[in-house]
Amino acid sequence: MLKDRAYNLITKILLILLLIWGAASFFVFEDQLLILILVGVFSAVSVYFIIANRANFFLLTYLAFANFYAGYGLLYNYNIPLSLVMILLALVLAILFWILAGKVWLQILSFVIALSEIFLALSYFLISPLTRSAILLIFVYLFYGYFLSAEPEKFDLSNFKRYLLVAFLLLLLIFTTVSWGR
Repeated sequence: MLKDRAYNLITKILLILLLIWGAASFFVFEDQLLILILVGVFSAVSVYFIIANRANFFLLTYLAFANFYAGYGLLYNYNIPLSLVMILLALVLAILFWILAGKVWLQILSFVIALSEIFLALSYFLISPLTRSAILLIFVYLFYGYFLSAEPEKFDLSNFKRYLLVAFLLLLLIFTTVSWGR
């Protein structure tokens, strides 16, 4: 009983620290008022969800998005080496997937490596950090859909196909509407 309460308290503190880190990055690196207001609202909602132990999907996607943006901010504003940012993000993603998705470490490790590689590839694109973070967010959504589809006994292909279709359509929308070279 005490062990479970301690684990829940530690995970809540860890998630709140990751939320503060990701949300603070928007206030440091972003200057558009609407985005700052949205980040403030989403962060307040996230604190409620963390305390109430609800909405793991929302928390996973929002915290991953905020921390991807923080990673790109560190990379481009403070010239922190790309390898260090990737290691930091890999640790953050492993913690987020472990706490909020709670699956096998081998799956988490493979998804963290894949997301780190996508982060690396997107760092060379001439698009804004918000767009890069949104693209990575779509892959987090896709991997979370895989987690939900992969039951211990069988794989629900029809459920995963829906996640795949939505991810493809969102990526198509982003890549066709992004402002390249800015």
